[in-house]
Amino acid sequence: MALIVTTMRLLNALGMAGCADRQQDDAQTVETADGSVLASKPCKQQSTIHMASKGTVAMPTPSTCTPSSTPGIGVIDVSSTPSPGSACRLAIPLPRCGVSRLTPGHWLLQYESAAYDLLDLELLAAFLDSTKVSSYVTGQKNAMLLVKMMRFLHSLDLGFEDICCHLAHASIYFKSIYSACGAAMSSQEIANVLVLLVFLAHSYIEDETCKLHVWHKFLFKGYCKLPTLSKATVQLMKRLGFVLRAPDQDLRLMLTELLQVLPSPSEEKQ
Repeated sequence: MALIVTTMRLLNALGMAGCADRQQDDAQTVETADGSVLASKPCKQQSTIHMASKGTVAMPTPSTCTPSSTPGIGVIDVSSTPSPGSACRLAIPLPRCGVSRLTPGHWLLQYESAAYDLLDLELLAAFLDSTKVSSYVTGQKNAMLLVKMMRFLHSLDLGFEDICCHLAHASIYFKSIYSACGAAMSSQEIANVLVLLVFLAHSYIEDETCKLHVWHKFLFKGYCKLPTLSKATVQLMKRLGFVLRAPDQDLRLMLTELLQVLPSPSEEKQ
């Protein structure tokens, strides 16, 4: 039954069950360093963080549409017996420490002007460190794809903690993919696979998903056609055995690592 539910969620996310595109008049556009245009975050207020478990955590409603309004404490509970389809359950506090991954001269710092927020680069650094492929995606084209992906996630009204959950799942998926066929992957393929795995994580975690054709429009249009991207996504699902639920302990470790990058509540108030 869980496999059927996961497969149906994927088919829906792939756009085979209808799709509502993002409205252009709800978002500003930003020209990135490579001349492409990407929608920035629409200013919509949210008072809760929604996860695939259907659980929520009450958060102060942000007064402005800025990253600084992000809540101050990440709380994760990966239960040993979660409800079917559960991805991230919020219950156990995990302190946000503001541990920087961007050491002086870090290659990601050159993309600060293209990033939505410097925290995006911090999270990317932690994400890439966890996948052990940071050195393979330092090229401008690959790096810009990852930076644009982070901006794209913000445009979906996802907070930093939600994005951490996406990246944690994608990192766990990638380890399985890379162990099976990583030796045959080029640096561009690695970058594209990372983004597609974030899409799969998004499809699993979120109740309301942004369909694949929208991801293609904003992130993959210059790389391949939509049918090709759809086939590649299904192939990744096959490699994962059509199972998107991450092991509890692995998810706990990855979320802890990512959330530690976010600033503590005291730092946010300064």
